[in-house]
Amino acid sequence: TLLLSALILTGCSSNNPKSNNENTKAEIKQETENQIEKITIPKSYFDFVGTKPEDFVGNTKSLKNINNSIENESIILEVDSKTKEDYLKEIDESIQTFKEIAQIEDIEANEKNDDIVISIPKDSTAVSKLHATTGIPALYGQKQIFEGKTEWSVKVKVIDSKTNETLAEGTAPNRIEMW
Repeated sequence: TLLLSALILTGCSSNNPKSNNENTKAEIKQETENQIEKITIPKSYFDFVGTKPEDFVGNTKSLKNINNSIENESIILEVDSKTKEDYLKEIDESIQTFKEIAQIEDIEANEKNDDIVISIPKDSTAVSKLHATTGIPALYGQKQIFEGKTEWSVKVKVIDSKTNETLAEGTAPNRIEMW
């Protein structure tokens, strides 16, 4: 009976170790999903895009119902892993939308999202140029911020899609002049 009691108390691990392991993995996954992470979008980001922190959350679909506060003209978001994942997907969708609207032919980004090359026709509209020099770099900056980088920067090179001539170059959050 002592052996039987020991087996019951240990959850019969010798009979079904996989079950206990799966339960533990599920519990860890649930705990990870429920953990709240604080993400700070700095003043430099808002200066670059020309908006205010209070406007950011209200205009962002997946961030509308989360806790946030504004400190020193930066916004501090409290997000769980699901919200963070959803927002990173939303950024990727926005990059694709900007790419289509601005008639950008290609965007190459390194793994850290801090070095991008944008290929666009030289004779693009002013709106397309603005997307290439501000909108797209800002979105890659957001990706960096949401992936944990506290001081964001994006090296940007805009090239003519026909000749590969450099049209604009710079590092956000500094202004990147349009051609």
